[in-house]
Amino acid sequence: MFQERKSQITTHNKKYERQVRTCLDKYNNLEEEWNFCLENIEKTFEGFSAQHLKIKESLPVGKNLAEL
Repeated sequence: MFQERKSQITTHNKKYERQVRTCLDKYNNLEEEWNFCLENIEKTFEGFSAQHLKIKESLPVGKNLAEL
């Protein structure tokens, strides 16, 4: 009886350890994807900010609505 229960507990612990490793791997992959997305967002926002500043600076130059 003792040997059988020990075997069950060992098997359960191995499954638990595999699950923890799998969850950690998924978490690390998601963290990498999140950092990649943040970098892309920052680059896109910098481009948008530059374009916005360029348009904002050209506003006083326009003489009429068509030029704006």
